[in-house]
Amino acid sequence: MKKKLKVHPPHNFPNKDVFERINFLAEASKVAAQDPDLFGLAQYLGSEANQTAQKSKIRIKPKQLFCKNCKTPLIPPLTAEIIKSHNIIHYKCKICNEERKKYLTKRD
Repeated sequence: MKKKLKVHPPHNFPNKDVFERINFLAEASKVAAQDPDLFGLAQYLGSEANQTAQKSKIRIKPKQLFCKNCKTPLIPPLTAEIIKSHNIIHYKCKICNEERKKYLTKRD
């Protein structure tokens, strides 16, 4: 009988500090977006997270985290509206009315 190898996540990986900074900025942006008076701060933190990711050539995993137009974090009941139809998910920003589509299956 073969023994199964346990796979452990790496403790040290390149750009760990940049990942932590992007995560912190994204979380701070979400918290700031929950208060209507702090939308400007939320947009600034979102743009900082995107700029940090672009400069270090790191992709932000959930692409639907920020609005492409105004950089506001997309939180469904507060700043975003999500509409699901057949195989498409529509994300609509309530701040700038920008719409994005995500296809659940590959298009032909």
